[in-house]
Amino acid sequence: MLALSMLLMALLVPGGLVALGVFAQAAGWGLFNHWALPLWATMLITVAVFDIAVYAQHALMHRVPWLWALHRVHHSEDHLDFTSAIRFHPFELGLSLLYKGALVLLLGAPWQGILLFEVLLSSVALFSHSNVRLPRRLEAILRWVLVTPDMHRWHHEHAVRLQRSQYGSLLSIWDRLLGMLKTDGSAAATRPGLAEEAAPQRFLALLKLRFRA
Repeated sequence: MLALSMLLMALLVPGGLVALGVFAQAAGWGLFNHWALPLWATMLITVAVFDIAVYAQHALMHRVPWLWALHRVHHSEDHLDFTSAIRFHPFELGLSLLYKGALVLLLGAPWQGILLFEVLLSSVALFSHSNVRLPRRLEAILRWVLVTPDMHRWHHEHAVRLQRSQYGSLLSIWDRLLGMLKTDGSAAATRPGLAEEAAPQRFLALLKLRFRA
């Protein structure tokens, strides 16, 4: 599952979206192609808009039953490390690609902004899923800007009420603004996984997890 996710994320998600951004600019599609903004401004706006869009997508993955059936593959591990950040059902990755692609065309997002967002998102996701413990003071400072391991680890707790909070992937500001930051980092999350069942860990069984009752 890790190898398949890496292949799809490396080839389809950033490469396909960057190519779509080049096409949108050349064709004059999207909002940015009708606004006289400097490149650096459109890049920053692209990162912010894409991050809140991914936040909304993540929340829907937990709230809509058939989307959760896909996303729970990501939550099926009973331990977390950096490989958890790129362990997804391929159908979820495909839906994410379509969702982001529509956003690229709507915004006319510059390919430089798309690439910057994907690099930042992937880097912070690897960091936030890693099994590292930062010094308390450093973690408290970083979480004002980024999603940290101690912050995201709570999102992977088996309790549904905790999984339905702290949806941030890159920036932590959305959880703060929307009142979804449920923990202050003073206690450690210890039980990642699914509450409703012990998920299978074999590749074909995980692929079929979406279709199970």
